[in-house]
Amino acid sequence: MSQPVLGPLGFLAACLAWLRPYRTQCVLAGLTLLPAVAFCTLQPLLLRALVDDAVIPRDARRATRLVAALAVLLALDAVMELASHYLSARVGARVSNDLRARMLEHFQRLSLSFYDRAQLGSLLTRFTSDLDAIERVLTRDLRAATVNALTIVVGLGVLFVVEWRLALLTLVFLPGIYLGPRLFSRRADMASYERQEEGARLAASVQENLSAQVVIKAFALQPLALGRLRDHLGRVASRSDRVGLLAGLQAATISATGSSLLVVTIGTGTFMAIRGELSVGSLVAFFELIWWMVSAVQRLSDVVLPFQQAAGGAQRITELLAERPDVVDAPDAVAVPAFARELRFEDVRFSYDGERPNIAGVTLAIPAGHSVALVGPSGCGKSTLLALMLRFRDPDEGRVTIDGVDLRTVAQASLLAQMGSVFQDTSCSTRRSARTSVWAARRPVTARWRPPPATPRSTSSSCRCRRATTPRSASGARDCPAASASGSRWRGRCCATRGSCCSTRPPPPSTPRRRRPSTPRSSAWAGIARWCP
Repeated sequence: MSQPVLGPLGFLAACLAWLRPYRTQCVLAGLTLLPAVAFCTLQPLLLRALVDDAVIPRDARRATRLVAALAVLLALDAVMELASHYLSARVGARVSNDLRARMLEHFQRLSLSFYDRAQLGSLLTRFTSDLDAIERVLTRDLRAATVNALTIVVGLGVLFVVEWRLALLTLVFLPGIYLGPRLFSRRADMASYERQEEGARLAASVQENLSAQVVIKAFALQPLALGRLRDHLGRVASRSDRVGLLAGLQAATISATGSSLLVVTIGTGTFMAIRGELSVGSLVAFFELIWWMVSAVQRLSDVVLPFQQAAGGAQRITELLAERPDVVDAPDAVAVPAFARELRFEDVRFSYDGERPNIAGVTLAIPAGHSVALVGPSGCGKSTLLALMLRFRDPDEGRVTIDGVDLRTVAQASLLAQMGSVFQDTSCSTRRSARTSVWAARRPVTARWRPPPATPRSTSSSCRCRRATTPRSASGARDCPAASASGSRWRGRCCATRGSCCSTRPPPPSTPRRRRPSTPRSSAWAGIARWCP
C-alpha cells in the first residue's frame, strides 16, 4: 500500500470531492433531512407546551392547536422522507457510475506492464464489492449518519432552551462519541483495508481456477486447487473476524457513551423536578429529547462498519487511479507519416523485470510490402517484438523506427491508426467474425457497428408459400430461398412474400463472394497476438 489509509474521515473528504458535480441535488437532499431532525428535536418542545400550557390548565383549544402542529410535522417528515430516499439513491448511483467510468477510462490509458503485474480478479472487485460498499454508504448510511449527527447537535441546542444545566452535563459525555472510536480507528481502518485486499486475492484465485479448468482436469489438480482456495477462504475469514471485533469495540464505546448519558441525565432531571427546579412539562420534554439524542448516538454506532468497508474500497480505487502508464506520448509528439519504406529494429534490448533481458541486440528490417513470419519456441521474444512494434512497450535500449522515425517520438493514436492487427484472443468481440471486426476497426469510433449485408441466395420472386406449413403443403415453395439445406421441414421468412414458409427442397447454391480490391491501408504492418508461441 503506497498511500496512507483513508479511514472514515478521509472517506468523507473523498465523498465531498465526488459529490461536487451534484451540489444542487445534494443541497436539496440536505433540505429534505430537516423535517426528520425537526421532528426529533422540536417535538419535545411541543410536548412541554402541551403539558404545561394545555393539559394542566385544561385548555382544550390550545391542546388542539398543539396536536395539529404535531400532526403537520409528522406528515411533513413522511413526505420529505420519501424525497430524501429518492435523491440519495439518485446521487449515489450517479457517483458510482462516475467512478466506474473513471476507472474504465483509466484502464484504457494504462500500459500493458500494469496488466502484467495486476490480477484480473482483483481489478474486478473494484467494480463490484468496493464500489458496492461505497454506493451503499452514499445511498443509505451517509443519510442516516447525517440525520443522527444533526439530531445530536440540534438537540443539544434545544437542551439549553429546556434546562441549561442539563445541557452542560450532556456536553461532558459527547466527546466520548468521538474519542472512544478514535482509540481503535487506526487498527480498524487497516484491518478493513486488509480484508478488502484479501477478498480481492480470493476473487483473483477463483478467476484463475475457472479459466484453468482444462489444465486442472487434465492433470487431476482438483485437490491442489481446492486446497489453495480453502487457504484463501481461511485468510478472508480471519480478516473478517478481526474487522468485526474492532468495529464492535468502536460501536461499543459509542453505545456506552450514549447509555451513560441517558442514565445520568435522566437521574439528574428527575431530582431537579422533585426539588421543584424543573416543571413537569420540561421534565417530559427533557426525557423525550434525551431519548432521541441517545437513540441517534446508538444509530451512529451502526454505521461504523459500513463506513470502514467503504473507506477500504475507496482506498483501493484511489490507488488504482493513482497508477500511471509506462508508455506515454512525448510532449512534442507528432503524427506518424504514412508508411512507405521499412520497419526497423536497431539493436533493441528489452526486459520485463529489469534484470533478465527477454530480447537483446535485435536488429531487423522489414521492407514495405513484404510478409514476415516470426517463428520460434515459447519465450523467444515473438510477442515482445510485436508489442514493441505496436508500441505497447518501449525498448530499454535501441530504438524501433518506421521510415527512420523513432516510435517514441510519435503519437500512439496516429501509429495504431496505420497498424492492422489480428489477435488470437478476440474476447472484445467474441460474436464477430474476422471480417466484421476489421470492418469495425476501420470505421470511426462513432459509427455504429452493423453486420455486413448477406449475399442474396436467389433473385426469384415467384415464391407462392405464404401458407405452406408442412412438407406436403410446401410443394409450391420450391423457389423459396428460405429452404432447408438438409431437406427437412424449416420455417423462415420468404423474401418475396414476407410470410412464413416451409420447403423440403435444398436451397440453391450461394453466390460466391467477391474479393474486395486491396487498398493502401491494407498493406499496413500486421501482427498476430495474444500472440501465438
